[in-house]
Amino acid sequence: VLVTGYFHNDYQHLAKSNLVCVCGEASVPVEIVQVGVYRCWLSPHSPGFVNLYLSFDGHKPISQVVNFEYRTPILHDPAASMEESYNWIEFRLQMRLSNLLFTTPKTIDVFSSKVSPTALKETKKFASKTLFISKSLKHFMKSSDANAIPYPHAKNTLFEIALKNKLREWLLERIVLGCKTTEPVA
Repeated sequence: VLVTGYFHNDYQHLAKSNLVCVCGEASVPVEIVQVGVYRCWLSPHSPGFVNLYLSFDGHKPISQVVNFEYRTPILHDPAASMEESYNWIEFRLQMRLSNLLFTTPKTIDVFSSKVSPTALKETKKFASKTLFISKSLKHFMKSSDANAIPYPHAKNTLFEIALKNKLREWLLERIVLGCKTTEPVA
């Protein structure tokens, strides 16, 4: 499910918070696709209408509450095979990323290396901007305590969070070494 919308000016600092999408009785973490666009994965559900909204705690809406319609799946849907193909492409990409992140030898020992003030400043800036990634595991654990998320989705989300955290660590190491960073285009 893609949810679009912007936070009012006074609340824009909340846009990168750990949000959940509540759809009926299910509460699942959302990820930021880009500014104003959030994505979440919902498990299959019996056909019908349910309330859908964003929340911090899985109970109190912080967005407009809208009707969401679960529809009966179409049999022999070619989109399903496209989704399966997409899942394999994404899985292979994750495996390549895992290989890069987990097999790259530790090439830095900050305590024995002299770190330039510029690299230290860039590292702190990057760490601050990506702090929400480190907090995502704690948030995910809290939101999955009630088993509201289907097991395959929970497993995939856990793997994704682990990759994001490892990628963050890897990037921080590279920045400390003096590698250049580029600011994302807004």
